[in-house]
This record gives sequence, C-alpha cells and structure tokens, in this order.
Amino acid sequence: MSHPGRLRIGIDFDGTLADSIGAAARFLEEFGGIVLAPHERRWPPGRERIGAERFAAMIADDRFFDRLDFVPAAEPVMRQLVEEAEVFLVTARTEEQTAPVRRWLAARDLSLAGFASTGYTQKTEACRALGLDVHFDDMLAHTQDLSRETGTTLALLAAPWNDLTPTEGELREGEHRVHAGWDAFHRWVRETFEDRLASS
Repeated sequence: MSHPGRLRIGIDFDGTLADSIGAAARFLEEFGGIVLAPHERRWPPGRERIGAERFAAMIADDRFFDRLDFVPAAEPVMRQLVEEAEVFLVTARTEEQTAPVRRWLAARDLSLAGFASTGYTQKTEACRALGLDVHFDDMLAHTQDLSRETGTTLALLAAPWNDLTPTEGELREGEHRVHAGWDAFHRWVRETFEDRLASS
C-alpha cells in the first residue's frame, strides 16, 4: 500500500544490504579453490579471476545465496525502515539475476514497496521513476549523477572501493553523504526526515 507523503527510500542489494563480497569469497574458495587477496575483496569480487560469464553465473547460484548474510546492522535497521517509510530495492543486477534476490528477501520476510533492476547502468532513471527521496548504496560508480539529475539524496555506505573518507555524515561536494554503517544511516534518516516517517 502506498502512503502519500511518506519518505521513499531506495536500498542497493549487493554490498549495501547483503554481504555479497563475503559470500563470493566463501563460494570461490569452496567451489573453485580460489582465495581472494584483501585487495580483491571489493565489487565485483573475483570477476577478474574467473571472467564475466562465470561471475554472473556465481551471483545467481543458489549456493552463493546459501552463503549470503546481511551486511552488519542492516537487518534490524531494514526491519525498522520498512515500518517507518516506503522502502524499495534498487539493484544494478540484470532482471535475469533478480529472481534469487527476491527469494532471499522473501525467506527473510522482508516485504518491500517495490523493486528495480538497472542492468549495471546508472540508477538515475530508476530512482526518478520510483520518486525516491533517498537512495543508500555502496557504489558511487552507479549513482554519481543521482542527486544532480533527480533530486534524490544519495547516501553512501563507506567502502574502500569508493575511495572516500569514511567520515560519518561528511558532505562531499554537496551531492551525497557518507555513512560509516547502517546505524549511522538510520540516525541521519530519522534526524533529517522526522516529519516524513511513520510513528513507531
């Protein structure tokens, strides 16, 4: 059900909601004997080693999802956010790669307001179509034009592959904010959009 006026938040899947890098590292070691070095533990993990085709197959494999956990603190915050706001999943995966994502969410009883996949392109149009107020992501590469083009506030989960200083709430060129983790993001949402959230 849509709630007019309620805050609309987009959440990325791989690396933001779900620890896909950890799952990939476990998968590659168990099924390929490949141990990722620390510098390889960034998105897309292992693709240079196994190639794009095998990587795409891996992240759609049920065995990958069997090894997939939430990013630290993501689960309790998400459960609160879906009560407080309209929450949408906005993933850079292709549509063909989203079926196991939907099953993973359903198995954890996470009911979201909507779902969009962008096929490894910029998320600008998807966020505009969903009318998002905020989008939370770990990949600047897929979201760098978001604030300027759509008015959607970009919140980034601090990650080394973004080459950003992980200072909680740091303003970067007036276009996005960096948050040290899910709890920091949630505090910022509550402080910034208090009048747009449903009462707990």
